Amino acid sequence: MELLVVLTLMGIVAGTVAMRYGRSIFAEFGAQGTARELSLALLTCQRASITTGDDHFIEFLSSGGRISSYRIMRLVSGVGTIVDGPKTLSSDVTLGVSSNTMQYNFEGSALGAYWINITGQSRSWRVDVIPITGTIRVVQTG
Repeated sequence: MELLVVLTLMGIVAGTVAMRYGRSIFAEFGAQGTARELSLALLTCQRASITTGDDHFIEFLSSGGRISSYRIMRLVSGVGTIVDGPKTLSSDVTLGVSSNTMQYNFEGSALGAYWINITGQSRSWRVDVIPITGTIRVVQTG
């Protein structure tokens, strides 16, 4: 009986904490998760470019003035075909990008110095792509 009372009280306290702080805490995990998701998508583009010999790129799609989704594309004879996506981004985060397309060539080199800023409620993350090597770096900026 005592165990049941203790578990009930713990549930009430956990529910109160989740209602008070839950959305902001989960939004921060959302910003970090989005940064990781996008860095993995860029890495997928790089590896697919090396494997297939065709350029691959991420294309960001806007809706209502904000970036709402992205897709991975393959460039064959100048024509882009969808490889994966579109994948919807969380509404709890805001994205700023250096370019709406971020492309890798057959050697795995990025065609530009790309960056993505991901902003949550109180923290920000930045994904940087180094042009020559295609190296991807994720850092917390705020």
